[in-house]
Amino acid sequence: MAGTAVFLGCLVHLVLDELSSFKLKFGFIPIPKKSSGSAFKFKSESLAATLFIYLILALVATVLFTSTPAWSL
Repeated sequence: MAGTAVFLGCLVHLVLDELSSFKLKFGFIPIPKKSSGSAFKFKSESLAATLFIYLILALVATVLFTSTPAWSL
């Protein structure tokens, strides 16, 4: 339950970061800043860094979803 709250808090933070990455021209026309799109990145300019992060993500997901939960022992 606490993990869900932390995840949702992080997700709200990222969404608010994206929303604040726009400036308003004439008070109502949204213009993206240079930081726009940096909160939700799925790749970087470095292919090695991108592959490394996805490898770590795959390893963590494998461990989490294939291990026996402690409460079922």
